[in-house]
Amino acid sequence: MTTVTASLTEAFSEIDRMAPEQASRSRLFGGEGIRMGRTRRDDPAYRKLYSEAAEIYESALKGNRYGIYRLKEAMSTSDFPFMFGDIIARQLLPAYEAKTADWRSYFRRATVPDFRTVKRYAVDGDTSVLQPVGQGAPYPASSRSETQYEYAVAKYGRQESFLWEAIVNDDLDALKDSPEILAQAAVNTEDWFATSLYADTTGPNSSFFNATNRNLLSGPGSFLSEVSLAQAFTLFGQQVSPAGTPIRVTAAVLVVPPSLEIHALKILNATEIELPNDSGGLVRTNNWLRGRTTLVVNPWLPLRSTGASGDPWYLFAAPTGRPAGEIGFLRGNEQPAIFMKAPNQVRVGGGPVDPMEGDFETDGIATKVRHVLGGTLMDYRMAVASEGIQGS
Repeated sequence: MTTVTASLTEAFSEIDRMAPEQASRSRLFGGEGIRMGRTRRDDPAYRKLYSEAAEIYESALKGNRYGIYRLKEAMSTSDFPFMFGDIIARQLLPAYEAKTADWRSYFRRATVPDFRTVKRYAVDGDTSVLQPVGQGAPYPASSRSETQYEYAVAKYGRQESFLWEAIVNDDLDALKDSPEILAQAAVNTEDWFATSLYADTTGPNSSFFNATNRNLLSGPGSFLSEVSLAQAFTLFGQQVSPAGTPIRVTAAVLVVPPSLEIHALKILNATEIELPNDSGGLVRTNNWLRGRTTLVVNPWLPLRSTGASGDPWYLFAAPTGRPAGEIGFLRGNEQPAIFMKAPNQVRVGGGPVDPMEGDFETDGIATKVRHVLGGTLMDYRMAVASEGIQGS
């Protein structure tokens, strides 16, 4: 087998610095699996074996007949199946990182140490205006308030199986596409989970968005428009901290379903907009909404809010300081991971069975993907929702 002549140490360093958009199959060869420990990473013998396995895999995926023959031959060796698993796993990481989940634009990302419920505390100091202090008089005392949020992460995943016949028949498409498919499934899981926090089957989450919290536009006229979007910003401006001081929201994220994408683009890309004046008429003004709003089109909204009476949309403050919500990942497992099932069969007469021989019942080669995440809504002052109902 051909060995890689470039310095493997330099190759590893390059992969560590690689941006997601730069990650391609050819550039990843020479790296290590994402589930690798430091010991295996620094083992020169393992680096050599992995590099050779990657070269064989790349040649086979290009359709080279000799490469495919070498791949099938290598499958029968004791080391190659484990190298092969690391190649597939290493491809999953850049595919996952290259697919940006929508929720990252408006929720905070965090890590948690384990599966137990974690507590998040928002501490509010007294930011009210300072009072005059007379000569010889004591300074007035201030107080702090504390708000607690809780959530726990959980496992999400599924199994995928390949049949031994597929490997023998040179059908590599399933193996080639697997990292891409699993990465997309992981991102979809994150976006669905985040969407389910703030959207119910009938529209905005009523326990978070309501008249008491003063962060809901409801009834006729709440359909997305220049006027209703300006009203949402007005609601932001009317929110105050627990100390009674104003909260400034200078940048926001507008989240809409696909049905409102073109409408939202027209509003945000317009040079001028028309808004009501004090006399009940309309006044044309520069489009200040454009400079303060980032658009996110969330395709999961209509799938979540199937019973909504309008087209709900949401406005979140950019997730700095205290965010509207948080999505957490298990420490050390921030990205999805792939695993392969050890074969449950032995040869008559003894001898090792490599994983690519599959299980006893069907010769199936079973893999699974695991993703661990959780989250919660946090500060209602940092979000506004609209029922999206047309005017009468």
